[in-house]
Amino acid sequence: METENETSEPATDGRNLILSPQGDRRDEPDLLRSLEKINGKIGKTLRRLGA
Repeated sequence: METENETSEPATDGRNLILSPQGDRRDEPDLLRSLEKINGKIGKTLRRLGA
């Protein structure tokens, strides 16, 4: 939920309007750690699904 101090970043894919919170760089290390954890646990399965 957006608060008074947060901003959204509007985007479109040509058909849909997408509103995403405008992230800041402080969250990026947490995101990267989470991705490493996920890829370590189920990366092989994700690669098979993507192929």
